[in-house]
Amino acid sequence: MLTTPTTPTMKITKSQYIKSIIGGYHKKQAKAARLIRTNRNVVLRCGRRFGKTSLLAAELLWYVLNGKRCWWIAPTHALCRTGFGYVRQFVRRLPVQVRRHVRLINSPPFRIEYGAGVAEFYSSRIPDNLQGAGNDLVIVDEAATEQDGDTLVEQYIRPTLLDRGGKLVIASTPRGRNWFAEYCARPDFVEFVASTYDNPLIDPAEIDQLREQLSEVAFRQEILAEIVEESGRFWDIQPSVVSEDYAEADVCGIDWGFASPFAAVWLKRGGERFVVVREEYGAELDADEQARRVLSGPRAKRYVCDPSTPDGVLRAWREAGLNNVLPASRDRAGGWARMRVLIQRVS
Repeated sequence: MLTTPTTPTMKITKSQYIKSIIGGYHKKQAKAARLIRTNRNVVLRCGRRFGKTSLLAAELLWYVLNGKRCWWIAPTHALCRTGFGYVRQFVRRLPVQVRRHVRLINSPPFRIEYGAGVAEFYSSRIPDNLQGAGNDLVIVDEAATEQDGDTLVEQYIRPTLLDRGGKLVIASTPRGRNWFAEYCARPDFVEFVASTYDNPLIDPAEIDQLREQLSEVAFRQEILAEIVEESGRFWDIQPSVVSEDYAEADVCGIDWGFASPFAAVWLKRGGERFVVVREEYGAELDADEQARRVLSGPRAKRYVCDPSTPDGVLRAWREAGLNNVLPASRDRAGGWARMRVLIQRVS
């Protein structure tokens, strides 16, 4: 039962909260929620649009309403804003007797307060902020995009859970065999796996169409939530397509990474055709080395990067001389499909 210190007559059960405030969980979300409630360490490996972020936001708000301390950690403030946005939506649906006692701070670092309960949203790019507090719950969202996630978890997060016996939830779509994949197999974590197909709000026929548009690797990773060894080489570029004869390119696309590989591809337009000028690919390259590899390639008119590239990586790139990089569109599936069509045309 939920009882607030300022309105002692107001009570609501967890089932009422999920049904009336959250709007209900679908079947696989409900299973994930049960695992979080009954286990101290949980890893959620989910396909895109499964509904993990809304689920985690609902669980976090319930903790806050019950006077608990929580952290939500994501690679960037933009990703923190996504989780905070779900929480804010749920707060608006609370009974007025409860809602009027909730305090929201709508600028980074985002924060929610309700009596003794508090949730703070932090970007992992400044890990020194993650010290000093004792937590009942910590959520690490989009964890697979973290370069040194195991250090983040072990050095900064888990010590904050000791005195309160707090819970840790690590959630992400996988990104190759990196540290996140290792945590999925750890015996001290309970793993939950769900694909995009497990969201009943998405038409399976539309997901099936993506199977035709995406490479096998991309579909298995992003939709089926499989840990794929070859993640990063989505385009299946044949050596005959790549040419080293160009000094310039129209665009260079960059996908940052460390344990999950870094990749860059240069394209040059020739009439209605695109020619792949050069490709760079490698794991465990620091941000400075990634920038040097890009700068050593053909000079591009535009440099476009993964929109989730961490602020620290962008700063390192700029300091190394790669200072004109723009974020790409977040339409991942659409971009992959378009690239596959263009590459097939020149193969």
